[in-house]
Amino acid sequence: MKKRIWFFEGFFAICIFMFVGCESTGPYRYYNEYKGESEQLLSGTKWQMLNKMPSGSDIYNVDFMQGGNVVYYDSNGQFLRTMSNHTTWQRVGNTVIFIGNYGYVEFEFTLNSTETKNINGIARNINGAKWDFTMSRSE
Repeated sequence: MKKRIWFFEGFFAICIFMFVGCESTGPYRYYNEYKGESEQLLSGTKWQMLNKMPSGSDIYNVDFMQGGNVVYYDSNGQFLRTMSNHTTWQRVGNTVIFIGNYGYVEFEFTLNSTETKNINGIARNINGAKWDFTMSRSE
């Protein structure tokens, strides 16, 4: 009987640690929280992104749409449905955050004015990986 009690106490302690004591190292915002911006600064702009991930670099074309949607195209102009369907953005002050793939990845950067042509930012995913990205204005 004592072995069984110790087993359940140990199991209970592990469950508490897993659900209460652990912190998330990646993005924590949900993709549908973001609704764009209240004053137009980034809405309607198009950018070319160099995503410098640990596994290698990728180039995307990124359109920030009004209402908080983000549309992705590959470097050949091919629409990327999976990434575009689940990505939103929001600007609060000069800070812009956009979330991709249901919150799997989060991009964050600072936008100082409508004259900004180049942006450097930080991205992170739910697995704890962090990397840099740059964006250059296309239009």
